[in-house]
Amino acid sequence: MITNGGDQPNVIPPLASVWYFFREIDFENIKRNYEIGNKIAEAAAMMTDTTVTRKVVGVAAPRHFNKPIAEAIQSNIARVGMPQWTDEEQTFCEGGAAPD
Repeated sequence: MITNGGDQPNVIPPLASVWYFFREIDFENIKRNYEIGNKIAEAAAMMTDTTVTRKVVGVAAPRHFNKPIAEAIQSNIARVGMPQWTDEEQTFCEGGAAPD
């Protein structure tokens, strides 16, 4: 996603930014795609005689689920029910004001 691409076409802006999302079914392919993305960014910088800086802002690696643990959790939920949160707690979790 281009978050800052400059003001005019065919003019290299003093600063531009892009946010990449790399999705795959396993972490090895995510890392491979990340390296490919870095090479593409470096190549674009070389073509425009500019520089690249990068910052990783989040990682969500594929999870390795555990069926016995999931079944135990579900059994406990069936016995005691799901937690109940107040409206104030819900607002807090959504980024609103902190509960007192």
